[in-house]
Amino acid sequence: MSLRKTITVLLVLLLAGMVMVPMVSATTVSEETKENYFLALGLEKPEKVQGPPLTSYQASKEKIDKILNTGKIQYDKENIIGLIEYNGYEILLLDQNDSVLEIISDGTTTTQQVIKPVHLGEKEFKTDSVFEPTSIGTTTGAKKGAEISRIDIQLPEKSGKYSVKSVQAITVWREDWWDYLGELNLLHTQGRFYVDIGITVSSVIDQSYAQTAGPCDRCTFTHSASGAGTMEGQVTTSAIWATIWTPTIKMSQDAWVSCDLNGYADGDGNGDKWGAIGLGCLAVP
Repeated sequence: MSLRKTITVLLVLLLAGMVMVPMVSATTVSEETKENYFLALGLEKPEKVQGPPLTSYQASKEKIDKILNTGKIQYDKENIIGLIEYNGYEILLLDQNDSVLEIISDGTTTTQQVIKPVHLGEKEFKTDSVFEPTSIGTTTGAKKGAEISRIDIQLPEKSGKYSVKSVQAITVWREDWWDYLGELNLLHTQGRFYVDIGITVSSVIDQSYAQTAGPCDRCTFTHSASGAGTMEGQVTTSAIWATIWTPTIKMSQDAWVSCDLNGYADGDGNGDKWGAIGLGCLAVP
């Protein structure tokens, strides 16, 4: 075969390979790389249930605000789980940390009851990064875990009785730490995701925090929640610490956790360390 024919054949094969690269949907890739926490906790994976959907605060803001005003209830919107409309009633759910407040409105009056979540299970998982030695005589590490509870919501029927709709409360967390001279500077990233299985993540409650220990100052700490009312929610965090004596060492840590409408969860973190000129958080860079 001549050189010209050989080059032509190679070009054809290259183009064919480019064309034949399979196209995979983003959702499929996402769930294949995640872990279903129902299965990870040894629980039966719940199926999508027919019935009235749970909508987010963003989707039902006007109706939710009206219920809160009618009942003269002051509440942080970040702790609003969502709204269900059923049989002419509006059922508002509010997170109370270890319980859920259910408010049933008929348009003019409201009634309230406290729902105790049904604890289904919890587990701590291993990570790939635990106590990794660093070049500056400190260590870093991480761990993660999850907890799942079921919220059984009372739905008023026209007969005067009640039926039940269940929503899942999936708490996903991870901890990343910087161990400096035996003292842990900790970034705890945690989200409680209220999931109407197969329909939506109605609410994402940010429960993150950072801790400082030993001869260190915390220079920054930011955290936020996103994705309420969508197919997937996420909580992100970021922190920077610095030693309070020279030579100054700074350490940054970023992390995130997520959960989707089918109970698939994920999370990761990364950090960096560097020497700085100056003292504590004022040192540069």
